[in-house]
Amino acid sequence: MAVFHFTLHAYRSWNTDDARGWVQRGTPGVQEPNVRLARARNLAAKWPAVTFNAEDAKYMVDQMADVVARRGWELFGVTAIPTHVHAVVGWREAWHQDDVQTRLKRGLGFLLAKRHGTGGRPYFSRGGIPERVKDRAHLIHLLTVYLPEHHGPI
Repeated sequence: MAVFHFTLHAYRSWNTDDARGWVQRGTPGVQEPNVRLARARNLAAKWPAVTFNAEDAKYMVDQMADVVARRGWELFGVTAIPTHVHAVVGWREAWHQDDVQTRLKRGLGFLLAKRHGTGGRPYFSRGGIPERVKDRAHLIHLLTVYLPEHHGPI
């Protein structure tokens, strides 16, 4: 069974002016903060940034099980905070982790749009780097240490 840890970032929640730096698709490593680029991206954005409130965070945690079950996958753990969702998901079929990540984002995004009556509005950023769960010890660490430390306001 393939098991991965996914971090689904809220749309525009991590801009290029972030003090921690930022990640550019296709460019290795964390880039230095770039205020000029952030301003340009803010002006070009079609939608405002997303921040999940406590109700939306709880809703996504509750709905993730359904999104995963509809595909016949297994949900090991999930948590949500204002800027992103963490999910540990496993599957047996020949799915690529990027395709699984896309389907998780689409499923939750669809449900959030339906909940808020905002069809067509993006709720999650593009891309991401799914992390393969290496072994049982890694899985236990994610479920007992990492996810609880990243628990949202719910």
